[in-house]
Amino acid sequence: MLICDWSIPRLAQDQAATAGDLWLDFTTGALPAQVIWARGSEASCFDAAGRIVTRPAGAARFDHDPVTRAALGVLVEPTATNLLAQSAIAAPGWTLSGATMTALSLAALGVFAGASVVSAGASWHRAMQNFAVTAGVAYAVTLFYRPGSSGKMTVILKHNASSLSSNIEGAIGGLAVTATAAGALAGLEERVLADGVTRRLRVVFASGVSGTLSLGAGPFSAVAGQDVILLGAQVEAGTSASAYIATAGSLQARAADRPGLTGITGRHDVTLRYGDGTQETLPAQIVSEGYWPELSRSDLAAIGLSPR
Repeated sequence: MLICDWSIPRLAQDQAATAGDLWLDFTTGALPAQVIWARGSEASCFDAAGRIVTRPAGAARFDHDPVTRAALGVLVEPTATNLLAQSAIAAPGWTLSGATMTALSLAALGVFAGASVVSAGASWHRAMQNFAVTAGVAYAVTLFYRPGSSGKMTVILKHNASSLSSNIEGAIGGLAVTATAAGALAGLEERVLADGVTRRLRVVFASGVSGTLSLGAGPFSAVAGQDVILLGAQVEAGTSASAYIATAGSLQARAADRPGLTGITGRHDVTLRYGDGTQETLPAQIVSEGYWPELSRSDLAAIGLSPR
């Protein structure tokens, strides 16, 4: 059962609550001795400064809230692939429809140089990149950007063969779904990140078409010369967006995290405390070497084990 508790006691208090309980804290930036970790590729997370950083294969990722910079715990994710062959928004991977584009040198979030995408006088002018979709499959779309002189943005998912599109448009900070001909758009979220200027958009696209689709973004302005600052993007199969996967000319996959407990055996009640403040208890788990509980969140702050 998942419980939302915004006044969860400190770990030291929890440890004192029941004799024999063991709490493993993942918010310190180091793995407890009772935890082992494996992953077959490098992977990213947010560090305490609000930057996207890459950790090597096999290394645990200690994640932070991209808005508040608070420690969230260790990041545990399944395998995923960024379906965009060039994740940073720049030529040649991103082509132009009506717009012009100027490369910048921002180092936004520590990784994105950025590009100014400029309208030539129509609201649909944009930078875009193609990727493959299958009808009936959901895709999680992530876009990093900053407001430009237009103060607005359009995001267009357009099926190349039929010209059907699903669109998000409006003032930045108040973007809304305006068309769903290519597939439904759900869970639209805009967040201002810790640097105060960079924003992240996330939305789930339920594709109604198969073939080649383009993801495009632009300043949503009919005034020539107005721009929006685009940084990077990710599209992955599924309904949950995951950590940024950088690509530079070809699709890239992130291997699954494969943690386990070591040196702990027996029957235990296992309490999972997540980075968002929620927690759940899995009763009477049989713990053996390499055991790891099934998680309902990706950021794990702590595990508590109570012998039965």
